Amino acid sequence: MDRDPYELCPCGSGNKLKFCCADVATEMEKIERLLANNQPRMALQGLEKFFESHPDSQWVRTLLASTLINEDRADEAKRILAPLLKEHPQQPFANVLYALSSFNADGYPDCKRAIHRAFKQSTGGFPHLVGMLATAVANHFESTGAIMGARQHRVLSLKLARDDHRRELFEDLVALDSESSIPYPLRSVHNPVEIKVEGDDAQTVKLAARFASVGCWAEAADQLETLLPSHGDDPDLCYTLGLYRAWDGDNPRAVEAFRKASNRYEDFDTAVDCEVLAQLLERSDPTRGYRMRLKRFDVESVGQVLSKLDQDDRVARLEDTPEGQDGGGPAGRYVLLDRPLKDDEDFSSWSVDSVPLIEGRLTIFDRDDQADQPAQAFLVGLEGAELDRAIKTFLDVADTLAKPVSQEEDERPETDLTGHVSPEELPLRWSGYVPPSAPTVVARKTAEDRWQQVVNEIWPNTPCQALNGRSPLEAAGDKDAKVALAAALIVFDAYADTRNYMLDLDDLRDRYQIDPPTPFEIDDETNVNALTITQIHRVQSSDLPQEQLEQLVKRTTLVRHSRLLYEVMQEALHRTDESDDWQYREQIIATLAGVCGNALRHQETLEWIAKGRELAGAQEHPFEHVLEWKMRELTLRIEDPDDAELDGLLNDLWQNYGAKLPQLREYLVTIVNAAGITPPWESAIVTPAAAGSRSGESWQGGVSPGEGEGKKLWLPGDGD
Repeated sequence: MDRDPYELCPCGSGNKLKFCCADVATEMEKIERLLANNQPRMALQGLEKFFESHPDSQWVRTLLASTLINEDRADEAKRILAPLLKEHPQQPFANVLYALSSFNADGYPDCKRAIHRAFKQSTGGFPHLVGMLATAVANHFESTGAIMGARQHRVLSLKLARDDHRRELFEDLVALDSESSIPYPLRSVHNPVEIKVEGDDAQTVKLAARFASVGCWAEAADQLETLLPSHGDDPDLCYTLGLYRAWDGDNPRAVEAFRKASNRYEDFDTAVDCEVLAQLLERSDPTRGYRMRLKRFDVESVGQVLSKLDQDDRVARLEDTPEGQDGGGPAGRYVLLDRPLKDDEDFSSWSVDSVPLIEGRLTIFDRDDQADQPAQAFLVGLEGAELDRAIKTFLDVADTLAKPVSQEEDERPETDLTGHVSPEELPLRWSGYVPPSAPTVVARKTAEDRWQQVVNEIWPNTPCQALNGRSPLEAAGDKDAKVALAAALIVFDAYADTRNYMLDLDDLRDRYQIDPPTPFEIDDETNVNALTITQIHRVQSSDLPQEQLEQLVKRTTLVRHSRLLYEVMQEALHRTDESDDWQYREQIIATLAGVCGNALRHQETLEWIAKGRELAGAQEHPFEHVLEWKMRELTLRIEDPDDAELDGLLNDLWQNYGAKLPQLREYLVTIVNAAGITPPWESAIVTPAAAGSRSGESWQGGVSPGEGEGKKLWLPGDGD
């Protein structure tokens, strides 16, 4: 036996090898060498044979189970581990292996009991394996829309991770927190509140905290639930209970607890914050609302189907993805429209009411012989009349070349449902399609008009469950509905922000008779990163010392809430001066321009671009940096061929920059042709020298004079 007999036994029991599994050590070390030499099948054969003669050995059972898990034989691993856990229910390694095999074999939530047992029994001895379980649960919750549960399980996995895995898990958490398609109040830190009770009740709170510390939030919530009969009026108890339920993925019971907390908090803004969480979790409930459903079709000839789709005016082809171009992705992606799109469409007459609407999204995959996958089409749409029309359109076009896959034939029915739309959001939903051949200004104008409809007409008159079925207009002025209505405004803001639109929340509060929130009080010791996003919205950035403002800048840059980022970045820019790094100021201006551009604030975007160009032009070697800003400006002005300043900008780029950069001129020719614009330089006098060149300096191989060798000039589409 090569091992030290006084080291911990590999079976994971926590005992010394000499007093545990020493009798099988010699044979087990031979099997371990096979595994180390990447010979799992031979190792498995040896284990199964050795298991017949040593069924009571914990080491044999745990190594056999872990090998079976790695060979994707999770059901067998469970059967091997079950007798061991019956005899040794607290065995750390066996518990975590059983949880892993249960997750693989049964899925979540069927494996939840086994996972929580591993959380309690195995965290101390096998933290990285428990962290793997937490990550698996986080992935499940994220895919099912239980975002608060997903985030907290990612936090748990990060806490338990090994150093070599920590960075990857941190990046996963950052990715969730910065995912703008998730309502911002949900992708935020939320901390339990101290519950002030005495005696036996205090012991109950401590036990709940111990359960919570290892990720057993259901058990923690169950403990707190026992205090409700005697402390039901304690808002902190209800709030913490709501967090534990949400972190456990139990959104319906979390809604109940958050709403109780909201009704009990005397502070208006805190009550609103609780109600915001309740409303968002309520809307994520797939049992209330309208389902997005996926339909599959077997395709006889992909080439013929693509040809038919390309020729039909009710179908629009989307640009191929890079994966498709490489042969590893879809053969084609399309949208199915509610009306034909004519070749001679008069885009100048389009309005928000005449734009064709998308009723289904279609993806075609060719046959994959290696994976033994047939050629198939996948159609996603809103269940009901909308999806039915999309299916009919596709089958009409494909004719006999496409056949629906029946429920019995489909091997993956769980993927049939791809999402849902809440009753409150359905009237706001709009998916207009503007083809690439239309002037970009048409897409921007229809989007602006649609948002005006949503803000001024549709949302105010849409019934809301949190308002007892009334619309915001009907609830306005009702003092008993103020908390719910104030929360509904924030939920509406979150909805708009997931679509990059910047609501004027102050104006909406005034319209619906809601007082502005009280500024959140912080002191020099306050950690901005520990605040929720709704609390950060109430922080007065102008009152912060520089260190805390820098924290706020980092946090808002991560979260990327449009209006918050807009306000914080303006304050950060206001505090800079000539002594600061000019590229830091340029970065802030670029962020502000991007926020305004995404929010359809066209003129303000141009104003920020002008400020960025002015800042870049004042530097020692401005050529490259000024060009970057002018190219940003061009991407906006080219949207509208009638823009009064477009010709001047194009001429400037052609003459003063194109003379030094022939590839820029090629790009300019491409984009003016794509936009259907007559090139202004054809009638302009082009001088060989650039008007902006410096006396005595010459352009050298794409590098600005004075700039370091190897620095590449930025051009659209030219790569980084």
